[in-house]
Amino acid sequence: MKQDCLILGLNASWQKVLEFEDLRLNGVNRAQRVTSFAAGKGINVAKAYQKVSGRSPTLLQFIGGHNGELIKDDLNNLAITHHSIETQHNTRVCTTLCAENTYSEIIEPSYAANPEQWQKLSKTLLELCAGQILVISGTFLKGATASFFEAAQKCAQKSPIYLDSVHHPDKFSEIPLECLKINFEELQQLSGEEDLEKACEKMNQNWKFKHLIITNESKAVYHYSHGDMDKYQPPTIDKLINPIGAGDTFMAALVKARQEEESYAKAIEYAMTIASKKCLVDRIEDLVL
Repeated sequence: MKQDCLILGLNASWQKVLEFEDLRLNGVNRAQRVTSFAAGKGINVAKAYQKVSGRSPTLLQFIGGHNGELIKDDLNNLAITHHSIETQHNTRVCTTLCAENTYSEIIEPSYAANPEQWQKLSKTLLELCAGQILVISGTFLKGATASFFEAAQKCAQKSPIYLDSVHHPDKFSEIPLECLKINFEELQQLSGEEDLEKACEKMNQNWKFKHLIITNESKAVYHYSHGDMDKYQPPTIDKLINPIGAGDTFMAALVKARQEEESYAKAIEYAMTIASKKCLVDRIEDLVL
């Protein structure tokens, strides 16, 4: 029986995508089209998981203010199950500027969740995680409390955890992980090593993961496990539309394939294929499988 999927998104956003014929610095840029929707890494993984699996995951997140209400409406329209912890601050807006084969991302600052809100999220996490695959994705709102990491440690005893975040490495390195997914720059940051193999060996010594996946945009994907490393080449993308969310789509597809008991090799090949298709559309919900 397949495990359900619980996704923890700790920094949601209301996303705006502005499309232009051309982008110029120091000049007026008039958008041809504007699209708005719920996003942030946790939400992106949830949308992509629903798309590839045909099932709704459960999303646990912080949101607040008017933008938080817009996010809830979008998730409800998509029939994605969510538990939203309200914060005192309006959820950030992220704006993507797209022109042919180029893009830029403008990200508003996020604000802290208070200890009571972190406590509520931690309690809900413990209530939901049993028997589910747990995906933790993205940046953290400031103010994370010890109760959250204690809850994550308890969840690891009954749920495989897939982590796509470099925040709080001192805490997460002590939590058993099924899979840690990071990019090459983050690998260097966490390990203190520039060489790929040395960096992976250092991570293997200091972290408690079974599998480490390293991505590098359109370049090779590496899979490291128990001292062995494999290299995979993503598909070529002929016409880039919007790559934002491709990494989250990769994570969702990887989890779906692993739920179906595919090997990591097959799961990574599948995840690369689906992630490349995300680059051809603005929104994950427009993904054509």
